[in-house]
Formats: sequence, structure tokens, C-alpha cells
Amino acid sequence: MNKLIIYSFALTLTTLINPLLKASEASENAHQGNFVADSHMASAPEENSREIILEQAQNTISHFKSIAEKDNDKEALFSLGKFYRDNVLEITSSQSYAEAIYWFRLAAAQGEVLALHEAGVMYQSLKFKIPKLDSYKEAIKYFERAVLKGHQDSKWELGKTYLAIHSELFNNELKQSGKRYYDLGSLNSAIYWFKQLADTGDSEACYELGIIYKHYKCGILDELADKEADKWFTLAAAYKQ
Repeated sequence: MNKLIIYSFALTLTTLINPLLKASEASENAHQGNFVADSHMASAPEENSREIILEQAQNTISHFKSIAEKDNDKEALFSLGKFYRDNVLEITSSQSYAEAIYWFRLAAAQGEVLALHEAGVMYQSLKFKIPKLDSYKEAIKYFERAVLKGHQDSKWELGKTYLAIHSELFNNELKQSGKRYYDLGSLNSAIYWFKQLADTGDSEACYELGIIYKHYKCGILDELADKEADKWFTLAAAYKQ
């Protein structure tokens, strides 16, 4: 089968299967009295049609995999990662996410920067059954690699991830000892990445910096931290106009 045909068919299935599954779920909920289904949902596909389409998807993806691996086509590899990330085939979440990371890694090895970013997002979103801090650290590895290849959005995610690490450490210490703990390492890293974006006129990054200084003080005197927060809030408002 022609590579382009398989590639197009796989992408088409990705867009077709989700509406099919949603229609089926809507029909089931309507029968249970959870809500009144819209008229276009009333005639949901029969279950056998659902199974046939899922089987077709599986067969197509199997062919698609062999071609993607053989040719090392970064777009095909990346599409497979997205396919499994969205769990179109309805396998277990752990299986689906493991497959997604596998294909994203292969795509990244072929130079697909978006694959690095998407892998980072998966770890940042705690999709895997590993401790939170370990998951965040894995996310950072992928985001940093993406930034080195010029992906600007990964800078924002790095700031968010370092802030999430601080929040996790802060909450853990508060629960265990009742004391407030400020991890200046993660806070300073979050500040660094948000400043990278703020320097380009990003109002949201400026606002995040204001929040960080306002609430965490960042190891400086409260009065100085509040002034720093006000500076970033002012810049955020100016850039937003």
C-alpha cells in the first residue's frame, strides 16, 4: 500500500473515531436519563460498527507503524505519537501513553521538535504512574531539549514546571511539619524562564512573575519583593494593551 495513502488514512481515522465514540457515549447517557440527546446524536452507530472501525484503525496503524519505522519519517512518527496520546484505539491509558512516548522519542530523534515538547507536556501532566517530582523532572528534560532547538513555547512550560516543583515541595513540607518551605532553586529557575519570555513583551509571563514575587517573596525582603511584583504587574498591563 502506498505510504501517502496509509498516512492519509491514519490521520482521517483519528478525526473520525472520536466523534463515533462520543456519539455512542451520548446515546448511552441519553438512555440512562442523564440528559436529552441532541437530534444528531439520537442515531448513534451500532456497537458492531464501532468495533469494525476500531479494528480498521488498528490494522491501518499497524501498517503505518511499519512504514514509519522503516523510513524514519518524522511527521509519520510524530502523528503516531499523537494518535496514541489521544488513545484513539481505546487501549489502557498506561499502554497508550507508553506508546505515545515511544513514538515521540523516535520523532524527536529525527529532528521533530514538537515531539520533544509534546513528550514534556505528557510528563508535566502526570500521565505516568511515577512520583510527581520524578515526572516533573522528566518533563524538564524534554522541554529543555526543545528550547535548545528553538521551540519558544517550551520556555513557558519550563517556567510552569519549575513552579509546580516548588508547589509540590512547599505542600509536602507544610503537611509534614506545618512549616512553610520555599525552594529557591525551583523558584529561581521558574523566574529565569518567565523572564526569558517577559523580555520579548509577553504579558502573561510578566503577570506570572508578579504572582511569584507577590506570594513567594523569593528570598528577598518583603518590601523589595512587593516592589518587584508591582513592576511586573505594571509591565504585564502595559504589554497587554
